[in-house]
Order: sequence, then C-alpha cells, then structure tokens
Amino acid sequence: MTTQRSFIHKFNTDTPSKKRIHQWIGATALICILCISGFFLQTAMHEASHKEFWQDENQGLNNIRIQKIWHLLKNGAGAQASPSPLDYILLRQWYQHRQSWNISGLDDKVYFRLNAIFSSLMGGSIFGCCFLLHFMRNTKNILILFVQLACVLLALYLFYLWPFNLKYSLEMRPYALWNALWIVLMGFFILDKELNWRIEAVMILLALTATASIFQLFCFGLGYLIYKKQQGEVLYTILKRCILYFVFPILVCVYYLLVKELHFNWPDQQQNYDTFWQFWTTKEMIPILSVMGLAWSMLTNKSRHVSVCFMAMLGLYCISPLINHISLQRGFFFSSRHYLYYDLIYPIFLMGFAYCLPDVIARINKK
Repeated sequence: MTTQRSFIHKFNTDTPSKKRIHQWIGATALICILCISGFFLQTAMHEASHKEFWQDENQGLNNIRIQKIWHLLKNGAGAQASPSPLDYILLRQWYQHRQSWNISGLDDKVYFRLNAIFSSLMGGSIFGCCFLLHFMRNTKNILILFVQLACVLLALYLFYLWPFNLKYSLEMRPYALWNALWIVLMGFFILDKELNWRIEAVMILLALTATASIFQLFCFGLGYLIYKKQQGEVLYTILKRCILYFVFPILVCVYYLLVKELHFNWPDQQQNYDTFWQFWTTKEMIPILSVMGLAWSMLTNKSRHVSVCFMAMLGLYCISPLINHISLQRGFFFSSRHYLYYDLIYPIFLMGFAYCLPDVIARINKK
C-alpha cells in the first residue's frame, strides 16, 4: 500500500502550483456547469416550441385564470390528479405577468412552460453548485477533486437531459418542480449530514408540489430512523426528531389528499396492473444502484449518513406495487411518469459516490 499511498499523496495541494491547479479545476467545472445548464435551457425551449399542450396542461391553465392564490392554497388545484398547488401558484405568476414582462418572440407553448423549465434549472443549479463548493472547500487532493467534479458534471447532465426526465420537464404540470425539489432534498441531506431547518423547508415545498410525495417523505424518514438506530441512538430521541421535522410536511400532503374528492374512473384495471408489473420489473438499475450506493456509503463512519438517501430510493422501489395498487383503487390509471423520480437514482448515486470517495480512499490507505 505504500506505493499507492505515495502516488495519491503526490496530488495533494501542498505547493502553490498545485493550489493553482486546484483552483483552475474548480473554475473549469463551474464553467462546465453553466454550459450544461445553458444547453439544457436551449434544448428545453426548442422542444417546448414543438410540443402542443396536453389536455391536463390546458385544464391547469384554465384553473389559474379563475383561481386566486388563496383559493389554490385552501382548496388545491381543481381537476388535477394531485391538488397540491405550489406549481400552479408559480404558473399563475407567469400568467399574470404575461404582458408586463413582454418577452418578445415567445409563443404560449414556450412562455407558459418556462415555469417548469426554470424549476428544473433551479434544482440542477442548486444541486451542482452546492456540491462544487463543498468539494472545492474540503477536497485538497487534485486527483480526487477531478473525479468528484467529473461526477458532478455527469450527474447534472443526467438530471437535465435524461430523455424521460426532459420530456416531462417541459410540461405545465408539477413533474419538473417535483423532481427538482427531491434532488435538492437529497443533496442537502448528503451535505448537511443531519436534519435541519432548510431540509424541512424543502420537504414542505415538496409536500406542496405533489400529494404523492407522502411516499417519498415516508421512505426518507424511515431511512433516517434506521440509520440513526444503527448508529446507536435511543429510539425515543430519534422519534422525537422525526416528529419535529416530518410531521408538518406529511400533514400538508394529507390535507391535500383529503381537501378535494377526486372523481376518476379509468377502465381496464387489470391491464394497468399488468403494465405496471412489466414497467417495474424492467427498472432493475434502481435497486442495483441503491444497494451499491448503500454498501459504498457504509464503508466509513464519516459518510454513513449518505445511506439514508439510498435507503429512501430502495424503499420507494420496494413499495411501488403498493403505491400502484392505492392509485388504481382511487380511480387513477398507471403511467410510468408517476414514477419519474426513479431515474434520479443516477445523479444521486454519482453524488453519493463522489462524496464518500475521499473517506473510502483514506480508509484504504490506513490499512
């Protein structure tokens, strides 16, 4: 191990020239983040201009024309599968300022989808820049930093331009904001290592975006409880902290689940079960990467909290048959877009890998 240790240590920023290389790597990564974000913005606007409004989009646009913000908060969005109103409140602001902002050259197909496009852009920018700053501040080895920032760029590219995500990030529906808030929540927890006020704020926003986020909050909370119990904390203390941070976001979800009785009655329920089963059994990379990330994060005590994110993703995959059954019993139909968060396992895995990398290498070098 002596040769390996000396090789890695050659890249430590212990000289002025190596510190400059360290800074140049960070600056280059920031430029690349801006380029990827700009490419996504250009691609999304181009795709939006060639995509007609869906029936649900037209219905959502009609809702915001007649409903005020207070009405949306109190009664939820009308005639939508998820009455959670946050995305429609933001869309209402775009609608109200259509003339005053006077963005020339944009037709309605692009303009009204800017809300969703900027939601994705916001989520990706926060996610990428937070990890960039963390790695620049804490990683003093040029070689490890290079690998970490390469993971950041690849994760950002996959978040923005994964075909399935890109398709639904263009629509005037909550999918883009839903995905953006979930990826930001995972990123904040990896960096903060513990529940805090900004994580709770993101969870509340997530609950205001989609009623289905109740399953995500449940799996995230369960993963946190298992992690803390494995760390040896008293169960009462863990439950008290979970109640403090999770109860309000979950109550928000429950409120919008109960505030409006939905009337959907889709035929061919058995066909929906069969289609879901075919979809679920072809998504094997979600459990594989979740288990790999879980094992990777458990190698060192310093990065063990990252396992919470992978337990959450694995839990969501495992309870998906139950989610599908509940959805069908409520009169919905199966659609793969209802599980759009599945594909976020790729950027989450890359960020978990990059975050744990220095601690794992340090452990290997000690042996």
